[in-house]
Amino acid sequence: MMRLFKAGKIVEKHTKKREVKMRKGLVIGTTCLLLSGCSFIPSMGNFGLSFPSNYPDGPSYDPALSGETEETLQDIAWFNFYQDETLKNLISLGLDNNNSLKTAAFSIEEARALYGIQKSDLIPDVSLDGAYTRQKINANSSGRIQGPQGAGGAGGQSFIFDNYSVNLGFTAYELDFFGRVRSLNTAALNDFLSTISALETVRISLISDIAAAYTSLRANQSLLKLAEDTLETRKQSYDLIAKRAEEGISTDLELAQAETLLLQARVDLYEYLNAIAQDKNALRLLIGTPEEMPDLDSYEEEYLNTLGLQFPVGMPSDLLVKRPDIIEAEYQLYSANADIGAARAAFFPRVSLTTTGGYTSSEFDNLFDNASQVWTFSPQISLPIFTGGRLKNNLDLAEIRKDIAVVNYENTIEVAFREVSDALSAVSTFDERVRAQSDLVAAATRRTELSTMRYDAGIENYLAVLDSKRELYTAQQNLILQKAGEINSKITLYKAVGGGAVLNNKK
Repeated sequence: MMRLFKAGKIVEKHTKKREVKMRKGLVIGTTCLLLSGCSFIPSMGNFGLSFPSNYPDGPSYDPALSGETEETLQDIAWFNFYQDETLKNLISLGLDNNNSLKTAAFSIEEARALYGIQKSDLIPDVSLDGAYTRQKINANSSGRIQGPQGAGGAGGQSFIFDNYSVNLGFTAYELDFFGRVRSLNTAALNDFLSTISALETVRISLISDIAAAYTSLRANQSLLKLAEDTLETRKQSYDLIAKRAEEGISTDLELAQAETLLLQARVDLYEYLNAIAQDKNALRLLIGTPEEMPDLDSYEEEYLNTLGLQFPVGMPSDLLVKRPDIIEAEYQLYSANADIGAARAAFFPRVSLTTTGGYTSSEFDNLFDNASQVWTFSPQISLPIFTGGRLKNNLDLAEIRKDIAVVNYENTIEVAFREVSDALSAVSTFDERVRAQSDLVAAATRRTELSTMRYDAGIENYLAVLDSKRELYTAQQNLILQKAGEINSKITLYKAVGGGAVLNNKK
């Protein structure tokens, strides 16, 4: 019987221990649940737009450019895409010194700091405070002080008090039961990530702007060389017509026509000189360090003839998902969505906690004795009752900003798809345009030769020669512009797919 009694006691003892453990586990679990809080951030769901499976097709599109391939234009680093060494040097200088790029980089650091500030609200600010107070109180200042003369301290006696204190604790730490602080932290994080993508967008634009300005410079230098050669040829023709006019072989009208051609070439020469100066000024601004700009005065016809670009075939439409401006718009959308969570949480009670522990004593020698220990535990709850509509308007504002972010995200995708489609059309057609323009130059050259021969033979008047030379000059100018346009179309396509972004480069 005694054994059964002892066994019952043992079972009862273990049962109580199990109940205590279960209660402790329940308390701990509930506490963790409360401390982890809940979130009022709306679910994003499937907000993204599906990209079209293919780019537009038709006679102005090359099907090979939009096909699937292992290597895409987006994968090629800018220093492999651009082959011209002078252009590479200019781009390197721009990436190191351009002020717009520096501003975008500083914006990242600013957003990083703001995110760090917001993130710090997730944990309490613990501080250690030490203080010493010495206070004199005379008998007349307090009726509770009893002097030798009785109540009221008629004797005018005074007292001096010393107090030493050391306290460790935190003040007004918000227990984020409803996710307000975490929502703000999520918004700040996405703002920070969006600035990284914004930097990539600026970087891509800078690279393409430098390449486009350099292409414009080389094109205008080619046009200047053409104008100089044409001016020299027309000067010789004018001198010949003038001599023949003196001999009565050519008329004054023919001399005036020759002078017209001569003066037109001279006007073009100065126009291209001005254009070259403007191209150099643009490059100085883009690279951000004018004193380091390389010599660009030498004429390089090879750039326009060789294109100076590495251009693979293959441009699947899902490339756009890695375009930095699309990624930036997506992060901005997530940030706006998180702000809604913070605005919703503001309707619920805000619980904060202040707690300190330490020592206080009138004598320094006794400050750290056990008898000098003090502590404070002060939870506080604040529930908004009437705010004049401020909380409701804040929530409405957050929801409207999210709607704006959604539209901006959708528009960014649509603009990106259009830019790539336009660039694909340009790239697909420029090769034939350059070939056709080259044939036109050859035909105009042959016509000029024939009309000159017929004029020298007295079969044609000089007007035919004038027209043929004018058409040849125009055709030669357009050929240079078509070659520059072909390069610019590939620069534009490289930019449109996000080429040049650090995160996209694989080689």
